[in-house]
Amino acid sequence: MLNTTGLRLDQGPPIHVPFRFFLTAPFFTVLSALALLHQGEALLASRWVPGTLAITHWMAIGFLGQIMAGTLLQMLPVIAGAPVPRVQHFGWVLHLSLSMGAALLGAGLWYSHPPLLLTGALLAALGFSALLLAIWLALYRRRGSGQQIRGIGFAAFSLGVTVLFGFLLAATLGGWLQLSDLLVWVNLHLAWAFLGWVGLLIASISIQLVPLFYVTPNYPVWLIRSLGPLILLALCLGTLFALFQQPAAARVAFGTAVAAWMVFGSITLYLQHERRRQRMDPTLLHWWVALLCALVAGILWSLEGPPVVLGILLFFGLATGLSAGMLFKIIPFLTWFHLQSQQLGAGHLRVRVPNMRTLLPENWAYLQVALHLIALLCLLAAWAEPSWTSLAACFLGSEAVILLVLILRNLWYFRRVAGRISAASSAQA
Repeated sequence: MLNTTGLRLDQGPPIHVPFRFFLTAPFFTVLSALALLHQGEALLASRWVPGTLAITHWMAIGFLGQIMAGTLLQMLPVIAGAPVPRVQHFGWVLHLSLSMGAALLGAGLWYSHPPLLLTGALLAALGFSALLLAIWLALYRRRGSGQQIRGIGFAAFSLGVTVLFGFLLAATLGGWLQLSDLLVWVNLHLAWAFLGWVGLLIASISIQLVPLFYVTPNYPVWLIRSLGPLILLALCLGTLFALFQQPAAARVAFGTAVAAWMVFGSITLYLQHERRRQRMDPTLLHWWVALLCALVAGILWSLEGPPVVLGILLFFGLATGLSAGMLFKIIPFLTWFHLQSQQLGAGHLRVRVPNMRTLLPENWAYLQVALHLIALLCLLAAWAEPSWTSLAACFLGSEAVILLVLILRNLWYFRRVAGRISAASSAQA
């Protein structure tokens, strides 16, 4: 049974607000798969190939950014008890900015076209600025002072730094600015993006969702209190050392942040192993693969492993897998909850609301997990043997299509049952 203690579920936005982001995200994975299919052998040769940079930003902003934005718009009011004002209008602005920004930024990088690049960077910066405003409003108006809320604040600060560094890099590539030692700025952009924004947000959401959905023991208090400040301090020190040309000290600082997140990943795996219900769940497979990819990536980084392999593990192993694992729990829960709320509000309880297992058929979920794992292994194989690239692209596109179908299926269920509830209420009146 779900433990919803402390959550203000009635504060969430209308269901179409987060679903709009969730439905858009898989299209950027399909776009990335098509790009791999088109010229994949060249794209896995180096992190500096224009197409590789394009795919990186399609996945980072178009896929991962969309899912994180939709999740935050849903969870911030629930956790903090402070709804985002005018959330429907706000959601449209945020969604369009991120979608257009990701598409144009990726196209600008793919074709080495400065106007497209700068336009996309401006739109993406606008979208993430709107998201930061939503987070700030929720934190400012929050009820209570939970550690999860503080963690989201740390992640938001990291997002601001990530966007700033990213825009400086785009302005440099577009000819507006000249940055010395461009590689240092690129590495800082990536460090703040993965360890700060993505890492801290995943940790903050996991602290709430893992015990909620998997009925596990709670995370240790010492981890909840120390993870965010430690990673943020390490990132700040690492940035200062890097900018003042102290690479050894910078590596120690960033290594501390990597180690802290690896401890979090290890504890998450342990808690999921200790869950009360030992029944296998396809979402658990996504979590395990994603967290193992993160742990392997941390080890490879400490050994100065190949950047392309690190990118595959982080973008496709961690980001794509963990996002799907979260969505497979979040989407049926939101569908079920909103239908229950509508039913209770209408006072008509005879219309049957499907349960969460009906909303997400496990056989299709297992298929999506299997395709994801095969795509990941093929991508890693393609780094060593480029002939695997086309196969990896096909599996990557297939897993995204199935994810999209499962999201659409939940939306169809919601509209059908919601219509029945409305019709029953009208007939009763």
